[in-house]
Amino acid sequence: MYYISAGLFASSVYGIEAAGLTWGSFLLNNLLPVTLGNLIGGAAVGCAYWFVYLKKDE
Repeated sequence: MYYISAGLFASSVYGIEAAGLTWGSFLLNNLLPVTLGNLIGGAAVGCAYWFVYLKKDE
């Protein structure tokens, strides 16, 4: 996340051209898929741990 935001700020402050690097493309093409993947993966791991460590009454 550092490199993308550093590139965005460098392009606005120093006028460095980065083709296709905009805040919209960063949020839509990078941050959104990563966040959704982390949510789904975290839920899957949480459910797996819950299922594995589920105590059954005997």
